Order: sequence, then C-alpha cells, then structure tokens
Amino acid sequence: MDSSGLTRRMMQSYSHLSVQDMAYGTPNTADSVALIREAKPVIIDYTQVDSDAITPLSFSQAVHEYYAKGYRVFLFDHFHEIPGVSTNDKNQQQTEIWGDAFKAIRNAYDDVWLFVLVQSNKEGYRKDILTKEFVSGSSALVNKCDYFLS
Repeated sequence: MDSSGLTRRMMQSYSHLSVQDMAYGTPNTADSVALIREAKPVIIDYTQVDSDAITPLSFSQAVHEYYAKGYRVFLFDHFHEIPGVSTNDKNQQQTEIWGDAFKAIRNAYDDVWLFVLVQSNKEGYRKDILTKEFVSGSSALVNKCDYFLS
C-alpha cells in the first residue's frame, strides 16, 4: 500500500469507522487527523523504490537515522513483499538474512519497538487463531522475535 493509502487507513482506524463508512459516508475524521499530526508518522513508501534498493542494510540505516531523530516505533509492512522472500529457491536464505537484521536492530536499541508484519502460510488461512507454526517462513524469522502477536 502506498503512503496515501496508509494515511487513509490510519484515519479510518483512528476514527473507529468501517471501510464502508470511510469510503461511502461523510466521515468525521477530525480527531484522527489531529492524532496523526501529533504522532508525525514517517511512511517510507517502497512501492515506488527499485526492488534492488530494499535491503536489510538500507532498512537498518533508515532505522538508525530515524532513531537519531527520536523515533522509537517502527512498523515493517509487510515482510513477504520483500523481493526474494517468497521465492521458493532462496526464501529461507533471505528470511534468515532479514531476521538477523531485525535482531541486530533490537539488540542495538533497548527502547525500540520493531513490528514486522507477515502473512500466514496456507494452513493458517483456514485458522481463526494463528500460532507461530502458521507463519510463512516461521522458523527463520519468528524464532528471532521477542513477541508473536496474532
């Protein structure tokens, strides 16, 4: 999702509106706009970036730069869109490399919250509650996490 789509999604969520209300109604989003302005989220839109530029090193450097500016919460959405992560012949290698980068960030900063959004595997699509076993590439990525939220 591009940055304007993410901003609309935040406005909808923070206003407690359904997708239909946001799209077809006349929603009052004043409170959510104020909250977004106060939070000052930075959205790095990788949909417009050459896929070769999306690397663990470039992401780590961005985290270090934004950490120096005072940011402490990072949301990576979403992991399985990274080039090579969903490719059968090299997904485990790429997942391991990215997992190591996420772990290095976590180890470098005690006060950083890094959320990495992932998709479920085929078995997980049919489940109401997901466990670590239902995350794509779970062994190489999820085992490096401090917490797993489903």
